[in-house]
Parts: sequence; C-alpha cells; structure tokens
Amino acid sequence: MKKIPVLLIISCAIFVGFKKNAAQTVRLGKDCKIDYVLSSDGEKVSAIKIMNGKSLIQVGYSEDGDDYSFSIENDGNVSCRMNASSERLYSYLIEDKKSRFECAGNVMEDGDASFVIRTFCYEDISNVFVESENPSWVQKQIVFDGKESHFLNLSSDGKQETEYTGDLYRDLHGTRSE
Repeated sequence: MKKIPVLLIISCAIFVGFKKNAAQTVRLGKDCKIDYVLSSDGEKVSAIKIMNGKSLIQVGYSEDGDDYSFSIENDGNVSCRMNASSERLYSYLIEDKKSRFECAGNVMEDGDASFVIRTFCYEDISNVFVESENPSWVQKQIVFDGKESHFLNLSSDGKQETEYTGDLYRDLHGTRSE
C-alpha cells in the first residue's frame, strides 16, 4: 500500500504541467470549464481538467505517454483515481467520504499486488506475493471495529497459518484460543 501515495504524487507531477505550460481554458457556462495543456511539441493534449460545479475530471499523460493519471471527484465526497507508470505499477483508489468507504489496490511489475477495503467498522488488507523460486502466498488481515482481527497466511504449497486477536476466536469458534 506504500505505492498509492507514490502514485498520487506522480499524478500530481503530471498536472504540474498546467503551471509549466500555459493552460488553455474553455468556458462552457457559469460553472463549467475545461482546462487543457498541450505537449511541449504542441501536437497533442498532455493533460485535461473538466470542472462542472463541484465535480471534477482530470486526465494526464507523461511526455512519452507511458505514465497516465485519471481522477474523478463528485462534490468532494466520492472520488476515483487510477494511475499507471512505465515501471508497470498500476493503482486505483475509490473513496466515498460521506459513507466512510475506501477501496484501494496496487499491482506491481513482478505481479505482487495489494488491496485494501475500509469501512467505518471493518478493514480488509490483502497482499499477494508471486515468487518464481518459492511458493506464492497470500497474506490477509481482517480487522473489526479497529481492535479484533483475524490474520491469515496462505501459501500455494497448501500451508496456512491463522492468528486471532481479542475474543474473536472464541466468538467464531466457541472456545478460547491458546
């Protein structure tokens, strides 16, 4: 999950082009406008921002076109961001601030991946590790109300390990964990 802040920084860097290159603005009404920036050669659009009231759509590309960023925000409550880089790092973030819901994911070049789902009372964190010399494995942690959790390691060779915190084991299985 450390890659999401990095990609959000990359997406901001792409839009810094709005300040470096003169942004062109087209107004379509009182609350609707489109800002766009042309590439340094002036032959293609490298970034575009569409604002309609409090809603916003942004798309940006690097000069070589390998990196891109896509973002949608609706009244500051619901947002969706996707990023891709030339290092084959892909990420997404879906967030609903009003409902206190967040879902994020990263896929790295080597195939490793991480996913997070957060709600006001539940958090699910999953990491997938793909190794060519060792068995691949999945690490999963589920947290309820920020305190009781269930931690699971699953390996492609069939091995598994489960850990519980608090009284979660008793609640799930009827007996106290050792």
